[in-house]
Amino acid sequence: MKNTTPTKHAAGHATTSQDTLKALLLDPNPCISSLAMEQMLQNHDQCKKFIATNQDSDELILRKSAHQLAACLRLQLLQDQFAFRFEQGKLDPWDALMIIDQLYDQRSSASYLQELFLEFYEGFQFFGDLTLQKISKYMIERKFTVPPHPILNIFYYLVGDVLENGQGIALVLCLLARQLARGNSYSLKVCLSCGKFCLVDRQRNLLDPTDGWTITSDVPPDAIHLCTSQEIIRVYLAQLIASSVMVWEAYDVHLFIQLMLRIEGFSRDQLPYPYGNFQAPAPDPEP
Repeated sequence: MKNTTPTKHAAGHATTSQDTLKALLLDPNPCISSLAMEQMLQNHDQCKKFIATNQDSDELILRKSAHQLAACLRLQLLQDQFAFRFEQGKLDPWDALMIIDQLYDQRSSASYLQELFLEFYEGFQFFGDLTLQKISKYMIERKFTVPPHPILNIFYYLVGDVLENGQGIALVLCLLARQLARGNSYSLKVCLSCGKFCLVDRQRNLLDPTDGWTITSDVPPDAIHLCTSQEIIRVYLAQLIASSVMVWEAYDVHLFIQLMLRIEGFSRDQLPYPYGNFQAPAPDPEP
């Protein structure tokens, strides 16, 4: 008896909580319904249960709320995955590009991005051993280029758009060419040389996307810095933030700073206003 009674109470409380949140979602005041959605998103199990129960509801408001919650939950889980894998040192830069593309554009998906890449990958036909020259030739044939500076348009940074349009920042093009090489068991590393992102093979031959995919042979070791996965991701996020600030895209700045804060373990109190709370002006006094 002692074991069953609390369980019944707990079940009853959970049901009441669901009913209460559902009633709040139906409230005509959008502030109240938004608070109810925020509350649900703090409990993933509760949120998933509500979505499963109401995504096909006859009540339009509940059905729309369920679809909105599903989209928000998907973004939360993507951010959690990004941060967790980065902290564990297991987030590959290519996977980071895929996740950020989906976080930025809710119409994007992993399957859509993989389909784009597969079309690019399957177009690469070569005979004999794979060489840096063959990769360079293919990237030129596919017209993958770095646009002139300043590079501020977000579509030069997102891997889906770069695959579709052929133009992107050097870092994304390097990762794209490296992924092509990986699929054919050819090892390339992302590096910095003279302040530019390039690719280097085991013989220290350098492939530079900024300079029309030219190859420089036998580069001295002290002329390049081999980038770790975490360095690449940090720089990529920093570039996204900087370009978004330059064009003052508030949504973009918020998204990319939020990711940066999570992987660095910072709080918004450490960022200067208006990106954070540091040295923020005092609120206006109450009238």
